Amino acid sequence: MQRGGKVAENLDNYYYGLRDCLLRAQIQVTPEELDQQIQALLELREAWVEVERSTQETSERPASSSPVVQALSEKNLGWSV
Repeated sequence: MQRGGKVAENLDNYYYGLRDCLLRAQIQVTPEELDQQIQALLELREAWVEVERSTQETSERPASSSPVVQALSEKNLGWSV
């Protein structure tokens, strides 16, 4: 968390919220709730795939333009950097 800064904080909050929603989806078991969670996880996976792709293509960059920050913020995961 200390090294990750705002990105780590945002991801922690995102994952916490996602776990909460998944728990709610298991209790309520509505197709809409489950579809929303599937979509959220697919978007997150896509962002991490882009991060991996970007890190393979680049060497060191300043933290403000790191592939992680760029890829995850571009996915509009409900937080800002």
